[in-house]
Amino acid sequence: DNGLDYIDAMIKGLMAGEDVPAKEEPEPPPPTREELAETASPMPFINAEGKLDAGPNVAFDRLTPSRDLPLLPDRLISVIDSILDALPDNAPRMLRSSFKRYREHLAEKRTAPDIPVLRIHADVIAADMAGKDTGGWRDPGHDQAIGSFFELHKHFIARAEKDVIREDRLERTDVNEAVLDNPKLQQAYREFVAEAERLYEEHRATEAFVATAKEQAETASDLRNSPAVELRVSADDRISPEPQPLTARKRFIVNGRGFATTVAVLGGSVTIIKDGAGAYAELARLADVVLKLLGG
Repeated sequence: DNGLDYIDAMIKGLMAGEDVPAKEEPEPPPPTREELAETASPMPFINAEGKLDAGPNVAFDRLTPSRDLPLLPDRLISVIDSILDALPDNAPRMLRSSFKRYREHLAEKRTAPDIPVLRIHADVIAADMAGKDTGGWRDPGHDQAIGSFFELHKHFIARAEKDVIREDRLERTDVNEAVLDNPKLQQAYREFVAEAERLYEEHRATEAFVATAKEQAETASDLRNSPAVELRVSADDRISPEPQPLTARKRFIVNGRGFATTVAVLGGSVTIIKDGAGAYAELARLADVVLKLLGG
C-alpha cells in the first residue's frame, strides 16, 4: 500500500534525522460533463409556466450583498462610457464591441449578472490591450482608463464567492480553441437560434431563452477573430502584458458545453413535453450537435 510505504519511510527518515519530502497529492481529474453543466451561465431551466427559460446561475453567480454593491454597476457603466467616448476610430473592432456588450449586459442584469458572460467580454478586451498596437491608437490615458475598468471588474465579480469553484473547473478542462473556427459550428448555432425562435412563437420558450441563444451564436462568431492572450492589471491600474492561462475562447467553449448539455437534457425530458410528445426534440438534437462541435 503506497500510504503505508510512505508512513514507513517517514518513520525511518525521522529516526535517521533525515528530511522527509511531503507526499505528492495526485492531480484532480478533469471535471465531468455534469459538473460543467452545473456551473454554466446563463443557466437553462423550466420556469413556473412550464416554458424553457434562461437566467443567471443562482448557485454560482450570486453576489454577496454589501453596502456598495448596488453602486458598482453604475460605476462600471460610467467608466465604460468614458472609454467608448474616447476610443478613436482606428481602435480594434472587438475592443469596442466587447465594451458595448459588457455594458449592455450590466445595464440589464445589474447585480444579478451572468458572470461568465462578463468574464468573456473582459478577456477579449484584455487580449486586445495586450496585443501590439498596430494602429497607433493608444495613449497613456487609454491605458489608465481601461486599467480602472479592470480593477472595478475584478472587484465586482469577486462578490460571486462560488465563482472560484467554476474557475477551478475551467482550468482543469482541456479544450481545442480551434473548434470556434469550424463553419459547421456557426451553422449549428444559427439553426439552434432558429429553433429557439420557433419555440418562442409557439409559447414553449421565453424571450430570455431566445436572447441567450442569439448572444451565444454572436459571441461564437465574434471570437473567431479574437486573440488568445490575456493580461494582468496591477494595483495601480497599470497594464502588464503577462499572459494568463485562460482565454475568452476557452471560457466560451467550456461555458457553451455546460449550457448545451443542460438544454439537451431538458429538451429530451418528459418534464416539459406536456403538449405534444417531442415538442423540444429538435432543440435537444441541435444542442447535442453544438455540444459535440464544441468538443464536449
